[in-house]
Order: sequence, then C-alpha cells, then structure tokens
Amino acid sequence: MKKSIEKKPAFGRRNLTWFAGAAALLLFAYATGSGLVVYFLYATLLIMALSRLIVEICLRGLECLREVSRMEIPIGERVEVILTVRNKGFLPIPWAFVEDLLPQKMPITGEYTRLLTLMPGQEEKLLYQIVFNRRGYHQIGPVLTETGDIFGFFRRYKTGSAKDYVIVYPSVESITEYDIAARRPLGTVKITNRIFEDPARILGVREYAPGDPFNRIHWKTSARTGVLHTKVYEPSKVIGATIVLDFHEDGYRKTGSVPISRDRGELAVITAASLANYIAEANEQVGLITNGRDLAEEARWESLPLFGKFREQVAQSARRREKSTALAPFMIPTRKGSEQGRLILEALARLDYTDGSSIDRILSYVIQQLSRDSSILVIVPEVSDATAVTLSVMKEAGFSIYLFMIDNEAGYFEAVDKLVSKSIDIYHIKDVEGLAKFATQDIYY
Repeated sequence: MKKSIEKKPAFGRRNLTWFAGAAALLLFAYATGSGLVVYFLYATLLIMALSRLIVEICLRGLECLREVSRMEIPIGERVEVILTVRNKGFLPIPWAFVEDLLPQKMPITGEYTRLLTLMPGQEEKLLYQIVFNRRGYHQIGPVLTETGDIFGFFRRYKTGSAKDYVIVYPSVESITEYDIAARRPLGTVKITNRIFEDPARILGVREYAPGDPFNRIHWKTSARTGVLHTKVYEPSKVIGATIVLDFHEDGYRKTGSVPISRDRGELAVITAASLANYIAEANEQVGLITNGRDLAEEARWESLPLFGKFREQVAQSARRREKSTALAPFMIPTRKGSEQGRLILEALARLDYTDGSSIDRILSYVIQQLSRDSSILVIVPEVSDATAVTLSVMKEAGFSIYLFMIDNEAGYFEAVDKLVSKSIDIYHIKDVEGLAKFATQDIYY
C-alpha cells in the first residue's frame, strides 16, 4: 500500500509547457505537411511515457534495510548504523540518490547519503555514526530515495516505511543529602493502621496462643518464664514517593517571548530523573505522574511509504509526527522493584511538552489513586493560583507534599507566599549543581 502526498495540481506549469510545445509542433507539422516532425513528436511522446513507467518501476524496486547498534543509550553516547540499499527489481537503476533522514543538530560521521547505480539484485551499504547529545525519543529514518529517467524528463521521490527510534536517557545527578527524609523518611515507618508486620521491628512479646507459627516463638522469654511466648511485631509499610512533573509548555516559555526555554525543561527532567534514581536505589517504591506527551505513543501511528514529485514536501511529511491529543496523564504506577527506576528514566526520555491539561487538573484527576503514605514530590516551572489551591487541598487531606521550583526565582517567592501557610516544603532548583545537595536553609515550611 502506498500513500501519495502530492498536493499540487497534476496539470502543473511544467506539464503545461510540454503540452503547449507539443501542440505547437503538431500545428507546424500539419501546416507545412512535414511528416518527419509528426514522427518526431510521436517518438518523443512514446519515450516520455516509457520513461515515466520505467521510473515508477525502478522506484518500487528499491529496498532499504537499516541496522542500528543500540536502541537505548545514555546521553552523549554514539550509535552505529548500517543502511543496506538493494535493487530487488528486474530493471537496472541508472541512478538513485538515497538519504537516511536523521535527527537534526546531532554530530554525524560517515556516509548517510550516496548517489548509486544498481543492477538487478545488486546492493550497496552505507555506514555512519550518530552522537546523541540530548535526551529524547529520536527517530532515525525513513530513507528518502530519489530517481529519474536518463533523459531528465521525470524525477520521483519515495520514502520507506521503516523507522527506528533510539531512546536517550536523561542525565542523572548523584544526590548526597536528602533533607526530606528528616521530616518524613523514605524508608519503613511505624503506622497506626496495620498493613503488614515487619520482622525487623519487634514491639514486644505475649503468651503463646493456638495457631501462632513456631518461628515467632521467643525462646529466651519462654525459657525464663516457663511459659511459651510469641513475638509481636510493629505494623509498618514502605513510604517512598510519587514524582509529579509539570511539563506544560506555557510554564517553560521565556518571559515575554514565544520560544520555550529548553534549558529549564531539561533541568526539570533531570530533577525528576535524579529523585527517581535516588529513591529506587534506596529500594523504596517510586512512581511518576506527568501531563507531558509520550512520544512513543505518537510513534505508533501506521507508517506508509510516501511518493511524490517534490523533495522538500516528501521529506517534511516523512519527518512529521502525529501529535497526540490525549488529555489523560502519563503515569508509571508507584511501586517497588528493580526495574522501576529504569522504567521512569525511559518514560522521562520519551517525554515532550504538552499544550493540553494543566498540572492542577492532572492532580485532581489522579488524587483518588494516590496513596497518602507516600510523599508527593511536585516539580513545576511556576505555581498558578489553581495549582496552589489543589496542593493546599491535598495537604489538608493528609498528603505529604514537597515542591521543587525550577529556575524561577520570582516564581519561587510567589510560591512561598501562596503555600507557606500550608506547611508545604519548597525547594528552588537553580541549576544541576543544586541537585547534589538539598540544604536545610533553602526550605520553607
């Protein structure tokens, strides 16, 4: 199945020129009675028709296969790519120009474009390397192929359907101190409602009752008193944290300008990644909630080969992604596990800005799914009145909330004014270095 993207009129200026020239020659031939001109005209039209047919056949006979060395890498790593171009048709291809469409502004070495001549069954290989210098869910491909007839009458373009996606994980900063733990530990804590009993925390002993397991018998007390006694454990559960990341594009725009401040956005992602990594390495439960867009979800749309007459139009259509209109939050459920940290880092790698739901609406949507026994770490570029109200309501409902303001000094003090009365701790993350240590004096509570 093919998809055509030709939007310009089929009977364009070039076709009009050919038609006018042919009509003029035909009138001249009849006016002068020159049969040679008529035969020349017929031969030219036949050659043009055959040339166009051959170009279409040759274009469909081209096959491109890509091999990518790694699909998941840390930021700054190199990926090697081998592109194989094969003529699987029965006609020779006099010339074909192939180009693998790559992410922009990435250092590239090697050969990702080439002018080829291919006999039936012949193949050529292109080798190149890409250094991925920024976080993201980066698309490699499809291959843009250009070919035409030997007379120069026709030129056609085609893209393949094969695209590969490389996940580039965000940077993770090592956190040496975490003062949140001084107020609400991330480890196991004593609770009033029994969830499960922790064998590491002995509350006391009691006399043995029928049905008590023998591995709970306190033998020293039993020997001393002459009566069997059973250990009683404290009820406890894991606290951990749920990270909430506001990735709405309006919050990251530079003051008084339209462009988004990518540096602040990346600082927000690094903050979320570093917190998630710290908590996961402490073997605690951790999760992620964000209003950002999942680029992997958008990449699932069916990809078909594109055909057209205009190179720029085909290339732009091949690079275009269908933007997701989903308003539901992008979530990684809060839980423990060896893979939890990696899942969150992968989700953050695929994250892009949204113009959809605000973070206060997302929190209102998921509040019933959140546990009051885990900390809520909210990472924002600014605190709107609606967000302040939502956080205040959550605090009064018993949630333990900590706010991380991303490189916004004025917004930081505004947030303090709005939330200090609710005893919500607020951190100002000015740069990456500030992630290494959360100083007590930087917290308002």
